[in-house]
Amino acid sequence: MLFQIVKGLQLEELNSLKQEFNSLGLTHNNTDNFFEVDTPAVRVLNLLADKYYYRVSSQSMAMEKTNIGGRTIQIQKLVWTLNKK
Repeated sequence: MLFQIVKGLQLEELNSLKQEFNSLGLTHNNTDNFFEVDTPAVRVLNLLADKYYYRVSSQSMAMEKTNIGGRTIQIQKLVWTLNKK
């Protein structure tokens, strides 16, 4: 599963993005602090760039260790910072 989390969108953009994900049949969840969607990040980044005029200004990566089912695994987290064009 790939979960992409989007934070800081304007309400109009968020509502439009929800409709876009619904039309694509993508699983998504909206909370007070962020919007989460189950799809590859490049799909979300392309959508934000093409339809909402955002561009990537930076990218960072972190490795996190977590315990799942009694096993310790490492999870790679990528974070992109976007700005409006």
